[in-house]
Amino acid sequence: MTLTIAIRSDLVQRGHTEDGDPDIHEVFYVVAENRSGRRWAHSRYFPSVLLAYYLAEKVFNHLADGNKLAEDQWTEIDPCYGSTAWQALDATGHFVERERREDREAQDNFGHR
Repeated sequence: MTLTIAIRSDLVQRGHTEDGDPDIHEVFYVVAENRSGRRWAHSRYFPSVLLAYYLAEKVFNHLADGNKLAEDQWTEIDPCYGSTAWQALDATGHFVERERREDREAQDNFGHR
C-alpha cells in the first residue's frame, strides 16, 4: 500500500490563562493517507512543525524501506474530503448522523431543546 505522509496542525486548549481566557496552542502531527483517501494520524503531537517534520521524515524512510505503519501508534481519522473513502462513508449516512449528533450535543450544552 502506497502512503502519502503529511503534517497537519490543530488548535488545542491547555487550561486557562491568568486572566481566565482559554489558553490555546497550535500542535502539529503526522498523517498518512492512502490512494483511496483513508487517513491515519500518529499518536504523537508536537509544539513545533520542525519536530513533526522529523517524525514525518522518519516514517517516510521507514515506509520506503518496505515496512508498514505500527498499528499501535496510528489512529484512523476522517478520510480526505471527496475521496473514494469519503464517498463510501458518506453513502452510509455517517457524516449526516454525526452532524445531527453534534447538533444535539450543542443544544444540550447550551440548554436549548
